[in-house]
Amino acid sequence: MLSSDCQSVQKLAYGFDSATEILKDCGFKEVYTLNQNGFEPVKL
Repeated sequence: MLSSDCQSVQKLAYGFDSATEILKDCGFKEVYTLNQNGFEPVKL
């Protein structure tokens, strides 16, 4: 799970680029995001 718990909008996605690269290195090809249609896959 990738999530954020920050106190400023500017830092909301801090570290997500690094986390995405680690997930790719581990063999993950997609993540699921929650939107108005439910959970949908998104390629990394």
